[in-house]
Amino acid sequence: MNRTLLAARNNADWCRAMCRAHGLTSHDSDVVWSCGERTPPYYPDAVTLRPEVTADEVLAGIDAGPGCSVKDSFGTLDLSPAGFVPIIEATWLYREVGATAAGTDEPAHRPADGPERHRADDPARRPADGAVSRPADELRWRRIDDAGALAAWVASWGGGAGIFRPELLADPDVAVLARYDGDTVTGGAVANRSAGSVGISNLYASTGDPADVWRGAVATAYRVFEPLPVVGYEHGDDLAAAVRAGCTPLTALRIWLNPPR
Repeated sequence: MNRTLLAARNNADWCRAMCRAHGLTSHDSDVVWSCGERTPPYYPDAVTLRPEVTADEVLAGIDAGPGCSVKDSFGTLDLSPAGFVPIIEATWLYREVGATAAGTDEPAHRPADGPERHRADDPARRPADGAVSRPADELRWRRIDDAGALAAWVASWGGGAGIFRPELLADPDVAVLARYDGDTVTGGAVANRSAGSVGISNLYASTGDPADVWRGAVATAYRVFEPLPVVGYEHGDDLAAAVRAGCTPLTALRIWLNPPR
């Protein structure tokens, strides 16, 4: 499968999982994933799956009123006649199993027999001025498996109250990953498995090189699931960090919003 198609499909599967955790039913066609009810904050009401999809096909299955957002996976739509404005331009990412970190001979993930130990990485992902990465052996990664640990992860992530529900933890294809420094959550990501890929999203860290959170998240996702090509999307400095961690930039995507009024 085309790598951009693979990334878009995986992202739609993640959006479906998030909607399901909120009790929402979503739908697929050959060209678009959509949810007829308003999705949780930060999540689109539709994700396009083919570049030939039309604006009418996308908008027909959703509440396209104020507050609606659409992830135009291929940057081919013009939703401005329907009142939408573009709010984010980003780039799809792909990382082959065994890829090396940019500029090194070091694998971009480091499989381990025990808890993975790495340093780390939103707007919250960038370290404060003068921040120094902790030694890798002082940090550990694990999959969140209970509501209390999830609450700590959400508090560390910031801005996610009410979005990441405990129901997500019961989904066998979703893993909320946390990086710990002692007993404190200092970073994390979400991994979701779909046919042929693992998606990495919602990366964050309070200290360290943001590329390190990619390495730790990928290694932990491989332990939780299996080694599969990794997909995702980023923009700006976060895109550069993903490339340093061994990801290859693909094509552009655009997120459209019908502004709340």
